[in-house]
Amino acid sequence: MFAGALWVSCATPLFAGEAAPIVEYQGGSDPAAGEAPQWERTASGQAVAEGPVEGEKPAWRVSDGGNAVLYYRHAVPEEVQARAAEQGWRLSVECRLHAPESRTPGFATYVGYVDTARKQRFLLGINANEKGEPLLIFNKNPADWVELSGLKADEFHRYELVYQPEMRTVRLLVDGEERGPEIPAVAPGVNNVDGVFWGSGDTAAQGEADFHRVRFEILSHP
Repeated sequence: MFAGALWVSCATPLFAGEAAPIVEYQGGSDPAAGEAPQWERTASGQAVAEGPVEGEKPAWRVSDGGNAVLYYRHAVPEEVQARAAEQGWRLSVECRLHAPESRTPGFATYVGYVDTARKQRFLLGINANEKGEPLLIFNKNPADWVELSGLKADEFHRYELVYQPEMRTVRLLVDGEERGPEIPAVAPGVNNVDGVFWGSGDTAAQGEADFHRVRFEILSHP
């Protein structure tokens, strides 16, 4: 906090209505493999594993059994972060939880973005409630958590954080629909570094998730 990793220039959008990505991972191959990987792998502890998942949506499974982390980071250059802060950005992840009913809320499945120059950190922890519905957290305060009634956490969903420069907050979208309140930035910790992160980043929680796609992009218009 790689084969399967995909670096794309900022010239041409891949999908109609979307900005060109700064970095993207898609598929079920190792994000940290290859001669020039775009994702740096960080792992600690013994109760953590990773591997490919086949299916209609190939994915990379990250399993954290507790007291461990395993995440991937793309280091975004300062000039790109400055432009993202001015124009706005979107961080999206398409993933599903595996055996969500056994998990304790935390950041054992998460995506995040850190911009130390502008003192901003945004994290999205993806969990499940007792009904197996997605439970999204941005900090340790339960009053700020968002439950998504009617959805299943063990099915693939697209979770998006969309940064609004004028407000210095992010909007939360799930499968294209806005859900929950606007989320303010948290100041980075002393050990935080810049970049886009995904995987498991919480030694105090357990979780297992299949990541089909992770994408960070600067919005086309300010």
